[in-house]
Amino acid sequence: MDQSQRQSMKMIFVLMVSAVFCAVATFVALALVIDRSNSPTENTDMIPIVITVAGTSVALYPDPNKSILLVSEAGTPVAPESGNPEQATAAAATAIIQVTETPAQPLASPTPLPPPPTPVPPSVIFTSYVVQPGDSLYQITLVQNTSIDLMALYGISSTAIVAGNVLNLPIANPAFCPGMIPHVVRDQQTVYSIAREYGSSPDAIAAANGLDANYTVKTTQVICIP
Repeated sequence: MDQSQRQSMKMIFVLMVSAVFCAVATFVALALVIDRSNSPTENTDMIPIVITVAGTSVALYPDPNKSILLVSEAGTPVAPESGNPEQATAAAATAIIQVTETPAQPLASPTPLPPPPTPVPPSVIFTSYVVQPGDSLYQITLVQNTSIDLMALYGISSTAIVAGNVLNLPIANPAFCPGMIPHVVRDQQTVYSIAREYGSSPDAIAAANGLDANYTVKTTQVICIP
């Protein structure tokens, strides 16, 4: 066998090997394609159908192995032809999906809250008082709406009555008795004696101050005289 014959044999051998390799590769590739097309979960060729539901865009991925039920504009179910998923998919793209929205119920008017109670002013307030020459505890009660017992209740005694001394004097608060006269009940006073002093009546004083049936008042109490 000469040199040219040996080269021809080599070429034939190479071509045969290449042909076998190409055949094997083609078989493997074909098997992969068939397996991929038979797998519904790996089918990436499905084109999503985008529809709008209540203003929200929704993407639908049709499943060829399942039937699709469409709803017409009148609300009547429309069944696609069996075995034709492409027709069902095309119909789904144009179907009108009705979304029934429950009308918003009007909110019940809240029950108005009762107005907060008006705060009651304190019955006693304090004012600065400069002790004058010749003053006494009794003399001060004649020029200020207070009493000796009320001053004693807040620590003011006769030892504080020195000319020029400034007292933090407790007095009846006029705001405690709007439209009426505030009065500090002194020792041994009764509603009857207070009524005579102001020219009023015990019944009117009792009604204005919510007194009990016995017209009970206490020393240093501030009452309102109508």
